[in-house]
Amino acid sequence: MMGGRTPVVRFHVLMRRALVLPAVLLLLVLLLGVGRAQSTFETKQSFVAGLIRFMEALPGTFGDEGPPLLASIEAMRTGLERWDAALQAYEIAETLELQHARAAEAAAARRLLGGAVYLERGRLDRAVQQFTAAAELDPGRAGVHLFRGLAYEAARKPIEAADAFRQAWTIDPNDPVHAYLLIRHTSPERSEDAQRALKVLQAFQQERQAKQDFRAASPFLHVALVDELPSTEPTFPPARYADGFALVRQGKYEDAIARFREAAATDPLNSSATLASNRVKDGIAALRDGDIMLALGHLTMAIEAAPDSSETHRILGMTYWFDQQYEESLVRSAVRGERSPTRNSHSVEPIR
Repeated sequence: MMGGRTPVVRFHVLMRRALVLPAVLLLLVLLLGVGRAQSTFETKQSFVAGLIRFMEALPGTFGDEGPPLLASIEAMRTGLERWDAALQAYEIAETLELQHARAAEAAAARRLLGGAVYLERGRLDRAVQQFTAAAELDPGRAGVHLFRGLAYEAARKPIEAADAFRQAWTIDPNDPVHAYLLIRHTSPERSEDAQRALKVLQAFQQERQAKQDFRAASPFLHVALVDELPSTEPTFPPARYADGFALVRQGKYEDAIARFREAAATDPLNSSATLASNRVKDGIAALRDGDIMLALGHLTMAIEAAPDSSETHRILGMTYWFDQQYEESLVRSAVRGERSPTRNSHSVEPIR
């Protein structure tokens, strides 16, 4: 609503979501009890925490989020370094362990866990290699083919993903996850297997309805850096940051951090000189304290001193919005747009 930033801070919703890839690495760590993989899981959290703080600062609700925004980008950088260091240590140790793994099933389990580690980090080629090796060692395990399909899907290789999901379903055709993934990659009208899988899904749905078990966790897997509930409203970043989030979705975290840093350097939160004025600072402080009238007074005088400051108009508009003076808030938003038309847009792609 207010210029280039969102008055309702929906970026905060991701703070309440799990900071893990729950269906992949954490699940396998719990099942297999491998400490080194758990170490990569733990070090990942500092990177994700930095990303969440970055998303919290993005709306610029109060106007003083510039320093936290820059600090969160640095936290992402250092977190990624720690994550990669843990991954490198994991690689070295696992190479030695695999050399001494005698049973094919034990080696397959380690390959499976290694693939999950790489998949979570966005290194999709290595993930596919690990899952493929696990499938060769233990071809009768449905989960191996399931994760291989997820890696191919993340790498945007739908044909290979469909083949892997079909193999998983063939081994365990009564699993609703395998049935769903088969249907998603096959036309039900042209495949008898897909018709059978559809019946499995229908039976699964009927069972949940009969038990009224709607609060139970979904068995379906979702590969993402930050997990978000299906009911959460989509979050749209300011357009200047859209390329960075696209890179995050691709697992290209180093490039994403570089884009975020470039965008933040020209963001009015960091580049607007008027935000450093005492009047604006006092207005922001009053707004954070909930003293709307005092905030309006300070910000109005700040605009009288610097009428062309688009950011001050935006913050004043936000203050009117908090005071439920919506018409005046829209007026300030329009004034801000006239002074800075290129900063009003949000990306058409939501953060996922």
